Amino acid sequence: MRKTSLAVLLCVFAAGPAMADLTVNIDFQPAGAATYTGVGMAADPGTYWNAMGTGAASNLLASDGSTATDIDVSTTYTQAYSNSGNNLLRDRLIWAPPTHEGTFDNPTINISGLDASLTYNIYIYAGYYGQTYRIDGVDKSLTGTGWNDNQPSWVEGTQYVSFLGVNPAGGNLDIDVFNVGIDTTPYGDSPSTVVSGMQIQAVPVPGAILLGMIGLSVVGMKLRKRA
Repeated sequence: MRKTSLAVLLCVFAAGPAMADLTVNIDFQPAGAATYTGVGMAADPGTYWNAMGTGAASNLLASDGSTATDIDVSTTYTQAYSNSGNNLLRDRLIWAPPTHEGTFDNPTINISGLDASLTYNIYIYAGYYGQTYRIDGVDKSLTGTGWNDNQPSWVEGTQYVSFLGVNPAGGNLDIDVFNVGIDTTPYGDSPSTVVSGMQIQAVPVPGAILLGMIGLSVVGMKLRKRA
């Protein structure tokens, strides 16, 4: 019975860091477009990207293409567009609302099903239009130029922005998007607000890592004593 308990503890501590390293990749695109396959700027070797259009997607797969997650993503974007080709920045969701007294309504992206005990690195990609993304009151902007480029030539502030160590209160994150460019074509007097891709990377909390290491050490000592 004690051997079984120790084995269970060992599995729990070993599984914790693995789940904390999980990454979910999303390629925002219209139906039928070529989904990006490759790495992003997150420190993750997985090349699987979930294809997502307007609306919502549930239980997205991790970057290995087989591990199911509880992560759901929804957006208020109304259109999707592709310049064709297997390139993350050539696909995008688009929001081009009418103006009202000189202001614009702005789209949002909601991420749910996150582990509130972890922190997350969020990488957001866009091409063609300059954009600003806001999480928890922090703004990060990109210019959107070089939208034919592929990783690793992407540059932060040009093709992507990163929000590191974000704490998802209640397991949810909201992302607000604002257009910062002046190019209004082809949508008349409404600059387009876009997003091309996103990576959601869970990172282990330092305290949890230390606790796991201590737990493994204790289990190892007990196993050695019983050997």
